Amino acid sequence: MLAIIAFTIVGIYKIIQQTPPEPPQDTTRYNYSPLLCDNAFETEKDYDGTWGGNHHDYDNLTHIDVDLQEGCFSGMIKLPHTWTDWRMQLLQKPDSWVSIWYAQNPKAGPIIPLLKFNQDPTTQDWTTTPQAFRLEGKGTLRIFPLNK
Repeated sequence: MLAIIAFTIVGIYKIIQQTPPEPPQDTTRYNYSPLLCDNAFETEKDYDGTWGGNHHDYDNLTHIDVDLQEGCFSGMIKLPHTWTDWRMQLLQKPDSWVSIWYAQNPKAGPIIPLLKFNQDPTTQDWTTTPQAFRLEGKGTLRIFPLNK
């Protein structure tokens, strides 16, 4: 029995050693910072109305375009409560990129360049992620509901 456990441990150790580590992100190619912009709290966007205002003011929005800023994360953006299924798409500029920092998550997401982000939007499950987030990047990010 002890031999089987030892054999299993050695096998797992060999597998772990063969799995290459994920390369660190090349933040030098991007003007990226994990910090909030100085005006982040003044530029928050509440399309839901839960932070004040009418809960239904933005129910009929067809999309939201966000001009991304490099070098820091934006204020929190909260999507309309009626957007139960939604997607994001970077508009077509070759050097566009985005990093998304979801509410209640202690870490910002990875830098995602345009081609990777738009390649297969179904790989991102927007239905289970918080509807509030901060953004950093370059270009314009379009956010739109699927249930409209």
